[in-house]
Amino acid sequence: MNNNGQETQGEGATEQQIRELINTPTTLAMARVLENGFKSLDGRISGTYLATPGGDSGEFILGLQIYQEMKLTTNGEVHLTQAKVKNLLREYLSYMKQDRFYMATDDQALSHIQKQLAFIGLDIQNPKVKLQSDILKVISQPENQGDLHLKLLLTQPQSYSINKTLVEYFIQSYYQILWDKTDPIYNKLILDVLAGDHNEQAFVEIKTDLVFLNHMDAVSLIRAQIAKFFTQHASHESTKADTETMFNRMNHMGLAFLELTGSYIAKYLNFYTVNLV
Repeated sequence: MNNNGQETQGEGATEQQIRELINTPTTLAMARVLENGFKSLDGRISGTYLATPGGDSGEFILGLQIYQEMKLTTNGEVHLTQAKVKNLLREYLSYMKQDRFYMATDDQALSHIQKQLAFIGLDIQNPKVKLQSDILKVISQPENQGDLHLKLLLTQPQSYSINKTLVEYFIQSYYQILWDKTDPIYNKLILDVLAGDHNEQAFVEIKTDLVFLNHMDAVSLIRAQIAKFFTQHASHESTKADTETMFNRMNHMGLAFLELTGSYIAKYLNFYTVNLV
């Protein structure tokens, strides 16, 4: 294992601690990307997983934004209502290869919702029907997001060059599908309620010739799936060239998302680049 060194000076883990954490490439678990999907960039998540800003939800929102831009450019059509976004998400859940689709929140966000609604003991996974309409009115507010990337998309849409309304529509749609227990598709949604405060010690970027270990390479497989869905499934008039265009734009915009969100996550932390050879 080679380490290119510490790229930024901050607080948290030392280079030696990172070396001990990474250990050797042979001890790292392999993952089949299209079977597992992605979780959020959040140190409170335990276990072995692939990560990207916003997890599966962040990637789908990225796809929604570019899909809308391409529709506007090609034929002037840009009419993604909340109902349309919900339908697109439902269709994608059936279309995708992985079994589950991930979104994170946390206990602080849920506590804020309960204060807004003056209701104690909220079960966000399966709230009472009489509460659902009230929850939907506030669920997409920035203060009610436990995922930092989703919160940033809502508070700084100009920095991300994203339509804030699309983000709100997606969040509302996610919860509507999750709560509809009469529709079996809800079983594909994972809402991860994270506990406690952030206590990350470093931001580590892993580069490798082994494609299964490189999250930046791995996420491109999910983006290819999303691009194909939007251009060949949701838009029957599109072509393979449109799919390639959308895929390339997702990679370009996704890298910008990673750099911007990463700068907030690792603002006061040491930043390391690890090369596995």
